Amino acid sequence: MRRARTPRAAAVRPLPFERPLLRASIAVLAIAAAAWLTYQYWRLLVQADPIWSTSPRGGGDLRAIRNWTVAWFAGERLYEGASGALYPPATFALTWPVVGWLPPAALAIVWAGVCAWCLGWLALLAVRAGGARSPLERTLLACVPFSSYAAGAAIGNGQLTIVVIALLLAGLLRLARPGQRRRDEFVGAALFLAALAKPSLSAPFFWLVVVLPRTWRPALLVVMGYAGLTLFAASFQPDGALVLVRGWLARATAHALYESGSTLHMGFGTLGAGHWLLPLSLLAAMGLGTWVWAHRDADVWILLGVTAFFARFWTYHGWYDDLLLFVPTVALFRVARRAPAAGVWGVTAGFLFAANVACTLAPGGLYVLPPPWREVYLGAQRAVWGTTLIFLLVAARRAGALSPAAGAGASSRPGVRAGGGRP
Repeated sequence: MRRARTPRAAAVRPLPFERPLLRASIAVLAIAAAAWLTYQYWRLLVQADPIWSTSPRGGGDLRAIRNWTVAWFAGERLYEGASGALYPPATFALTWPVVGWLPPAALAIVWAGVCAWCLGWLALLAVRAGGARSPLERTLLACVPFSSYAAGAAIGNGQLTIVVIALLLAGLLRLARPGQRRRDEFVGAALFLAALAKPSLSAPFFWLVVVLPRTWRPALLVVMGYAGLTLFAASFQPDGALVLVRGWLARATAHALYESGSTLHMGFGTLGAGHWLLPLSLLAAMGLGTWVWAHRDADVWILLGVTAFFARFWTYHGWYDDLLLFVPTVALFRVARRAPAAGVWGVTAGFLFAANVACTLAPGGLYVLPPPWREVYLGAQRAVWGTTLIFLLVAARRAGALSPAAGAGASSRPGVRAGGGRP
């Protein structure tokens, strides 16, 4: 008598057109990254001759941060007059060791190297966290941060964005490690504290510092460290710390209301609630914190992706800060590879991953496309990002829709977070 065969799980077979599509996508991303980054590094390092009207001078934001930092520690009042400084006092204490001692030319060279290293680390993180199943998929994921228009714009302008996001993810993933030690708590808190050099990007992620470690120590370390940096920076100013913080808030609030584009703060201003901006902003942040706490057992990359969307649309950001959307893009690929084979859930995540990569592909349409195509491009971006946010919000509630066989960096069972790569 023949024994019945135990049914075996069907192997995951690539679609007939999957490999050619992956190769074509990699080629497009690689060409875009090479052309865009070459141009932006040229802007930062060569700082184009101003007589070339088609070649905007680069590195302006990096020089401004250096000048503000030097002026701060020289006792100048940055929150009065037309200095343009929008960073809080603690930022200057964080940037001082890096930008306060180097001449502009040397600083540009050092910053170029730091940004290149951080982009490389983000690419490695994407490969480890995404759960790619083949060399082509790993190559595709590695190309994503390099080919983003935001990464190139941040380099060319001399912005803090790339470094801040790398520090942010390194710190939070350290705090999310299972079975973490006291050393992980201190290192993770220190990395997150350094990421607060640009709080408009990193501050909303503080809720993950509270939730991920399952202990209050890292959050207390961050709060105490930030307070200490504020007091240290204030000691170089003629005014006290409270006066300085109020001056920064007044300037930052005015900027967020009238120059922030499609953000929550701009919406408050449009509705005539500008004088309630601070309490309404804190209320929105508390809403995020409540959601994070309620879904604290969801995959860490889903939590990171939703928080990244909140940070992007919370307050003022330049287009270089769209690199925040790298985080939900990795989350989408991770969901696609964890979902059951050929299921609607995985197909949807894969489609949204491709749409997000296309929406952030260099050089972007904001300064390239003429009206009305620019508005069409921006509308498509918002539609893709809004759909992605809704998808991730639902994904946080559907742990059962994801297979425990998650690939690289995945947890051994649903509901347990995984860091997706060692920072």
